[in-house]
Amino acid sequence: MGRTAGDALASDLRGGHASASPVWTADDREIIVQVSDEGSTGLRAFARDGSGTRTLAGGERHVFGFSRANDGTLAFAVSTPTMPNEIGLIEPYDGERLISSVNPWLIEKIVVAPRRYRPRADDGTILDGWLMAPARSNEEHPPLVLEVHGGPHAAYGATFFFEFQVLAAQGIAVAYGNPRGSQTYGHAYANAALGDWGDLDAGDVLRILDGALGLGNFGHRADRFGRRIVAAS
Repeated sequence: MGRTAGDALASDLRGGHASASPVWTADDREIIVQVSDEGSTGLRAFARDGSGTRTLAGGERHVFGFSRANDGTLAFAVSTPTMPNEIGLIEPYDGERLISSVNPWLIEKIVVAPRRYRPRADDGTILDGWLMAPARSNEEHPPLVLEVHGGPHAAYGATFFFEFQVLAAQGIAVAYGNPRGSQTYGHAYANAALGDWGDLDAGDVLRILDGALGLGNFGHRADRFGRRIVAAS
């Protein structure tokens, strides 16, 4: 499978970036590790004897920190595209619940949930993209901003991005995605741009843009490739 051990997702809610250290379960039979997989980061337990793996916290979300209590309870810090940082618990019997509500300001705000889409690269490779529609817009053809992450081994995904929400709140659509060179899709995907950064991955970025443009009716101008773009970041 070759997914990324640790937390590879980029977000603008926290300064710096570091993965949480792996920890052993209370009985020392498994080691718990963050694993980043196709734009999400969760928690998995790997058996000491190599007999298997199980998911403790999965789904399309960003588990960016965790800690284990002596009784086996796990506390974890989590974000989603529509929920900034909160704290959850996984009980020893595997029950899960959120125990914090630290963002009451969201009640007064419009938060946009992105639409995920999977465009294909020129050679048929499946890419990953998200489109955030404007929260409000009086324009028949709203502008679109394309966000491009650096690295190149960073990754966008299922986490809250304040910048994207601010743009959407101003009536601007936001497209973002993970070209080859990004983490969370396996070794071959991450290493595809090795020694050739700015060629294959640039083409992937344009395919991600084209996929977003195919999902909406955006205002446009033509760039030198003939594609419709209003703004790029």
